[in-house]
Amino acid sequence: SADIFRRPGTRPAAELLGVTTFLSGLVAADGVDTQAGRLAVDVHAPIGVPVTLAIRPEHLRLADAGTPNTIAGVVVRSVFRGEFWDVAVESAAGTLTARVDSAPAAGSRCHVVLPAAHLFALTEDTPQRDG
Repeated sequence: SADIFRRPGTRPAAELLGVTTFLSGLVAADGVDTQAGRLAVDVHAPIGVPVTLAIRPEHLRLADAGTPNTIAGVVVRSVFRGEFWDVAVESAAGTLTARVDSAPAAGSRCHVVLPAAHLFALTEDTPQRDG
């Protein structure tokens, strides 16, 4: 179904369905702490538990600093795919791949937005709360 495509439950399923960005972190009271800072996302797991977040490349955006859920980085490559560009950005959280309409030059500094509505936790990495 569409839900499985948008939010696959496991990393192998996510990779098979085209998810390219995965971020490790620890559940906090108001999000997940990653190597690149805190991301606002609703994860149903106890505070302090390790979790892997995922997001589809078409949901990532390039934007100005100061936008919520933004990670700074440097463009390492852009690949034209016919109707869009896949832009790989190296960041403190690893490589983030955004699918965008136009690509900044390699070496450009940029900010990648990970909208909270599109971030999801992989179930095999996220202990579920009882009750």
